[in-house]
Amino acid sequence: MENNVWKRVYFNNSYKKPLLFYVLFGTDKMDELNVSKNKHNIDGMPSELEVINYNKMDNEDHKKYIESFYEEYLGEMLKGKGNKLYERVINCNNVTIVKGEFEDN
Repeated sequence: MENNVWKRVYFNNSYKKPLLFYVLFGTDKMDELNVSKNKHNIDGMPSELEVINYNKMDNEDHKKYIESFYEEYLGEMLKGKGNKLYERVINCNNVTIVKGEFEDN
């Protein structure tokens, strides 16, 4: 990379904000993400980024929200990866959601 700038030769502006959405299964109250400037090529955490923790044991709404991730398509995909992975995911009580919409500069 020249001058630490990422050249995007095939980029077309879609007039929509880029969206990031990760579900981390089995996390235990991650208040901070370990982000490395060199490893992740960023200067810090963008202010638009939200990190939200859910636990099935907190309340019924959290339980339903977590379980919705492995119903239908994702559940079938996880089963296809093997019962061991599927069982680990459905038996975890905690998830961390990392999400944000960003301006594309």
